[in-house]
Amino acid sequence: MNMSTTQPATWVTGIEMLRQSISQYFKTVKGSIPMHPELGFVIYDYVDRNPGTIMNLVREISIGLKLWDKRYNVVRVVPTYTEGKLSIYLAWQLADDDTNTINQTIPL
Repeated sequence: MNMSTTQPATWVTGIEMLRQSISQYFKTVKGSIPMHPELGFVIYDYVDRNPGTIMNLVREISIGLKLWDKRYNVVRVVPTYTEGKLSIYLAWQLADDDTNTINQTIPL
């Protein structure tokens, strides 16, 4: 269980907990956790590079989330760069329920 980010001293569970976990992966810099050096992303290494690096970014996100968390499956990853801000649109499904797709945008 995770703590709510909007209501103090409130636990979140289910899909909201997964949303928080996914957002936390994006806030973690790869190599910053000594016991889990593979956890996290180096997203800003892909910013301001040639268009081919976008595919590498999508691949890193898809593979990373699949390796770190087995509770969901990534369906789609779409990086967007608007008004000088990078965000990642992510569509995912619960591992035990592939009928509902959950959409999430992660601002970076």
